[in-house]
Amino acid sequence: MYQKGSIAVIYTNVSGIPCQVKVTTFNKEVSYYGIAEYEIEFSVYDRRGYKAAWLERRMTDEDRSRIEREIIQFHQKEESKRLGY
Repeated sequence: MYQKGSIAVIYTNVSGIPCQVKVTTFNKEVSYYGIAEYEIEFSVYDRRGYKAAWLERRMTDEDRSRIEREIIQFHQKEESKRLGY
């Protein structure tokens, strides 16, 4: 799902609370050795689509890592669709 000003909207949770994350930056760089590095920025919104700064403050490092993995997986699936895999 895409919305204005975002690359993608992913439904997930923060500290067990359902929410949306809107991806605003997603850059992938692959080094000479084939190692991928990602630059990911996102904002947290409640289920209705309102910005949820309070929920973003509750986000743990584990939540952030998991959400970044979900974003990477989402983009890998989108890339596979685009390339016809």
